[in-house]
Amino acid sequence: MSLIQLNVFTLWTTPITIDPFIRKFGVILEQMKYFSENLYGKLNINPHVLNGNWKPINGDDYIVHSDGRTVPLYVASSAQQEVFPILFVLSLLEVPKFKNRDNFVEEPEAHLFPMSQKEIVDQIARIYNKREHEVGFSITTHSPYILTAFNNLLLAGQVDHSKLGYEKKRKKYESKALSQDSFGCFIVENGTVKSAMDKETGLIDAGLIDRVSETIEEEFAELLELYDES
Repeated sequence: MSLIQLNVFTLWTTPITIDPFIRKFGVILEQMKYFSENLYGKLNINPHVLNGNWKPINGDDYIVHSDGRTVPLYVASSAQQEVFPILFVLSLLEVPKFKNRDNFVEEPEAHLFPMSQKEIVDQIARIYNKREHEVGFSITTHSPYILTAFNNLLLAGQVDHSKLGYEKKRKKYESKALSQDSFGCFIVENGTVKSAMDKETGLIDAGLIDRVSETIEEEFAELLELYDES
């Protein structure tokens, strides 16, 4: 996104070789940033995932770190550059008067630590519940952490929060719990789309999430045997 940000106005007239969807999104993103504060007030972009606070200065984006360093976004880490557009749009969706029914997020895990992936999932779920289902999300991912985080929220949706005596714990999950009726998970294999949901548990099939872990564990066990024999 840094290339788009630095050249947003030339995108209208210059035939840059770039994916047309990214090209269009970059232009829209810059327009939203330009008008957002006047229309929606100051946005609360998640500083934990961004690893700093967003600060627009003279039309450019900067990240202010905890040690006081102010770094232009276009020279920030690849993780910060990748996740900023997602966090910006999510912060807009936190504002009730911002209307955008269908939201598509492609591989939100890109360059992010597992904890940051979980925080994005939690934020998406909170927005979905807060906006009373007037916004929707379609997410593509290869990350078992994203799937596991959603699985936890689906399980939270099966808990009767009204019966939880410990108020702090109840509040922790209540705002982001997801119902089975509002969620679907699908896997594409060999050109075929099939559900990845377990009908009995109402959760994402654990075998799908753990498939890679099982393979890695099997290889590790095999290597231990070879190590003992050597």
